[in-house]
Amino acid sequence: MRTLRRPPSSVARPLPRPAPPSLACAVLAVLVAGAEGLASQSSAEAPESPSPVWAPVLANPSPGWPPGERAVVPSSAFVRLGAGFHGATRPGMPSARGSNAAGTIQPASAAISPARALLYSGVLPGWGQRRLNKVRWLGFMAVELVGWGFLWERRRTGHDFRTRYRDLAWFVARRGTLGERMDGDFEYYESLGKYRASGAFDADPYMGGVQPETDTTTYNGALWSLANEIYLVPGDQGVPGPGSSEYEQAMEYYIDRSVTPEYQWDWNGDDVNRAEYDSLIRRSDAALRRATTIVGVILANHLAAAFDAFITARLRAANSTAEVRLIAVPERYGRWWVGGQLIP
Repeated sequence: MRTLRRPPSSVARPLPRPAPPSLACAVLAVLVAGAEGLASQSSAEAPESPSPVWAPVLANPSPGWPPGERAVVPSSAFVRLGAGFHGATRPGMPSARGSNAAGTIQPASAAISPARALLYSGVLPGWGQRRLNKVRWLGFMAVELVGWGFLWERRRTGHDFRTRYRDLAWFVARRGTLGERMDGDFEYYESLGKYRASGAFDADPYMGGVQPETDTTTYNGALWSLANEIYLVPGDQGVPGPGSSEYEQAMEYYIDRSVTPEYQWDWNGDDVNRAEYDSLIRRSDAALRRATTIVGVILANHLAAAFDAFITARLRAANSTAEVRLIAVPERYGRWWVGGQLIP
């Protein structure tokens, strides 16, 4: 019977020596940095790794790397995944920018080209600046949010006043209208506030054809008077009468623009409701005009943010320390002039 004896403790089987860990770290960091477009980003120093796992790795030199140079100890070269940073390889190098970015740590959020910066801030003002780590993204975003808030409020207010003045016109000035309610356009309601009555479309329905309204205090009467001034100009034979081409043109002008029976109105001397109507229509028009102005401000904010992000990204890619700033200068009549200023 053979007895198996344990080998002496002094005789230990050597384990296969792994590849130098610092070399693998260097290769991995170079690949990651190249994939993220390291050469076009701003620099940031690599923090020291407190992990006990990396301590022996960082303390172990890698002979023969880089080729033709002395051994280096990558005291600051490591990769931290999931934290938004990518490491480079050359330890001891100063922070660099542009093509000399080896040996730096780059924020992954800054990996944005000028075209992408233009697109991001054009779609959502401040997005491109946020990706470029510029604090002014808060200003562009604030203008966007406040602008949309004011736009919603002004449009809601304008539509509320519009509903109120249309209802007032229907129940007071148009209360004698036959048939279902039909609302007109803004020009119709504007005329409804200017004239006491629309006047008859056909002044004498018992006669053939259309007989224009002649009372110039009404809308239709004033319209027929204007048609006379345009087409029925007195000539050598006097004023053109029915049957002439001039008279037919005047009638066509009157019929196309006059108020038909389903839209007729008459305030009947109700000055109180008419004054309330005038106030409502003015307030509605003012609110909707302000909403249109706010739309212009929102569009200008998109353009300014896109321009700012594009120039900032271009300056960063060109390894420039210059800064672009937007300036606003007040002008006359409450207007503002907005422009860009390049500060070296």
